[in-house]
Amino acid sequence: MTIKYTKEQLNKFDKDLLIELFLGMQGQMEELSRQTQALNDRMQLMMEQMVLFQKNRFGRSSEKMADSEQIRFMEVDGTIVFFNEAEAVCDLDAPEPEDLELKAPKKKKQPGKKAADIAGLTVKRIDHYLKEEELTAEFGENGWKQLPDAISRCYRFVPEKSKLRNIIFWRSEDRRVLGTLQAQVP
Repeated sequence: MTIKYTKEQLNKFDKDLLIELFLGMQGQMEELSRQTQALNDRMQLMMEQMVLFQKNRFGRSSEKMADSEQIRFMEVDGTIVFFNEAEAVCDLDAPEPEDLELKAPKKKKQPGKKAADIAGLTVKRIDHYLKEEELTAEFGENGWKQLPDAISRCYRFVPEKSKLRNIIFWRSEDRRVLGTLQAQVP
């Protein structure tokens, strides 16, 4: 921490002490000038790097062609063509074809095909039911009725075998029709 002197204190100092203070301040000033110059140099380098990074990121990219023969300037029938070779030598007056791509005919779904496909597979039945205590806790005593079971068919392929799993969800409904409850898969 530096000591600050008043004008009166400096007037009382002898000449040798003032010369020593002045020389010390010159040394500090030179050190601060070197540090400032070093910081300015670093700041200039960082600004140059930032400009280069922005040029690389947002500047023009060089477009290099893999095939130098693809696009070229050529003269066809006395006019200069600025397109690729295929467009330069084609007949521009030829009519465009109606259908450029052939559409595959869409097959109509056959009713009963899915049932026929899975008819010969072995079926493993998996039941998911709710206990009466759970239903009573959810809907109250005599506050629910059983709905028809929801069946979810899940095809499962095991090498050398094909199996079909019927997952049966027991569903119930609030008698006041405020909502339904379905058993969850454990």
